[in-house]
Amino acid sequence: MTELIASKIGSLWVPFIIKDKVIIGEVVNVFRRTINIKDTNNMLLSITALNYSSPIYVNIDYGDYNQNWSVNLQEHVRPYERVFFSKPYIIIGKLRIRTKLLREKIVTPHICSICGLINSTSIKQEFKDFLMNLYKRINFLINIIDKPNNILELVEKMNMEKKIFDIVREIKRYVIERNNVPTRKIYSILGLGYGVTPSSDDFLSGLLGAINVYLTCNNIEPLILNKNLILEKTNWVSGFLLYYNHFGLFNNILEGFLESIFRMKYVDSLNLFLSLLSIGHTSGLDMTLGVLAALAVILEVLHGEIFIEEYFELFFEN
Repeated sequence: MTELIASKIGSLWVPFIIKDKVIIGEVVNVFRRTINIKDTNNMLLSITALNYSSPIYVNIDYGDYNQNWSVNLQEHVRPYERVFFSKPYIIIGKLRIRTKLLREKIVTPHICSICGLINSTSIKQEFKDFLMNLYKRINFLINIIDKPNNILELVEKMNMEKKIFDIVREIKRYVIERNNVPTRKIYSILGLGYGVTPSSDDFLSGLLGAINVYLTCNNIEPLILNKNLILEKTNWVSGFLLYYNHFGLFNNILEGFLESIFRMKYVDSLNLFLSLLSIGHTSGLDMTLGVLAALAVILEVLHGEIFIEEYFELFFEN
C-alpha cells in the first residue's frame, strides 16, 4: 500500500471526509497524475498531483518520499475500483491518501471577491485600454507556441467561426435583455475536438464561467445549462468540468487570471495565462479564449462600442 498526503482538499470532498467511514464512489478513469471519480451522487470528483487546485480536487504530495520521485497513479489505481474513506484515509486500490481537515487546506471558490472589482473597474476607460493591450499580447504569444488541436484550429477546420460568433452575440443579447437564452446553439457545439476535454467544451467553460460571474455580480440570473443535456453531447468527465466551470467553480489559476484582469495587473495576467497553458493539452488555452470572449461581451455591454468583432478579427482570422 502506497501512502500519500493530501496537501489541499476541495470543498466538494468535505461531505465525505467529515465522516468516519463512507463509500465515496468509483474510479472512472486514471492518468499518470490524475484520478477521476464518480461519487455516490453521480458527480465528478478528482485526485491529482498537478500543481493547481479547485473545489473538485484532492491535491496530493509525496509525504516522506524523495521529492524527486513522482508517483504514477496508473501503477496503483485501475478504472472501476471502489473509492472509500476510512478516517483519516481516502483509499483506492493500492493507494491511500492521508487527510487532515484544516481551514487553510480547504479549497473553496473565491469568485465572489471579484464582484467589487467588476463593478468598480470595468466601467472605466482604462480597463478597455488594458484589455485591448492584453488581447494583443496574448494573441502574439499564441502565434509563437505549439499547441495543435486547439479551439482556433478546430474552428478553422470545421468552418465554425460563424457558429461561435453567433453564440457570443446571442449571449450579449441575453445579458442585455435577460431572455432568449441561447442554449440550443451552445449544446450544438459540445464535444467537438480532441482529448479528454474537447476544445469546444473548454472554450465554453471559460466563456460561460466568466459571463456568469459577471451576471451574478450584477444580480442577473446566470446562464445555466442542463446537466443531462450536456452529458448527452460530450463525455462524462468533460461534461462535468464544463458544468462546474459554468457555475464559477474554477481552478485557482483560471480564477486568478480573471481576478488579475479586473485588477488590471498586466504582468500578473500574462504570467497566469502562461500558467494556464500547462493545463491539459490545450484546455488552458481554450478556456482562456473563452474568458476573453466573455470579456469582449462585457465591454460591449458596458461601453456600447464594438469589441466582439475585434476579438474575432484578432484571434480567429489570422
